[in-house]
Amino acid sequence: MNLNEIRNKVKSITDYSPDLNVYNEQLDILINDAYMALWTEKRWKWAMKTIYMDIWPDLVPAQPD
Repeated sequence: MNLNEIRNKVKSITDYSPDLNVYNEQLDILINDAYMALWTEKRWKWAMKTIYMDIWPDLVPAQPD
């Protein structure tokens, strides 16, 4: 789930879905606080690993006019 899906799910549960930026920002802060509480509850072994990955950008060549 991404942030937008989580936000929409919370709005549907609370039956309140305004399109105000202030409300969305407060909702994002609330979701972030919940994630941080979950994150700090336990030492997650997978969170302490460093992995190096080769990442390649997805480039689309420009079409000549």
